[in-house]
Amino acid sequence: MVGLKAPIFPLRNPGIVSAPLGLLAAIFGTLLFRDRRAEEMFDEIEVRQITGLGIAKASDH
Repeated sequence: MVGLKAPIFPLRNPGIVSAPLGLLAAIFGTLLFRDRRAEEMFDEIEVRQITGLGIAKASDH
């Protein structure tokens, strides 16, 4: 990193630490900041997905 004299994680592959930390941050962010509107629309979208209601016609290419 720019300006550091020693690396924070002195590893040859920092992905060993950063990938799991990023995954945990994504999980916690999803659980802490839920989108209420998306949860309310889930049932409607699931029905549309299964039945195809509201589907548009195929476009001409």
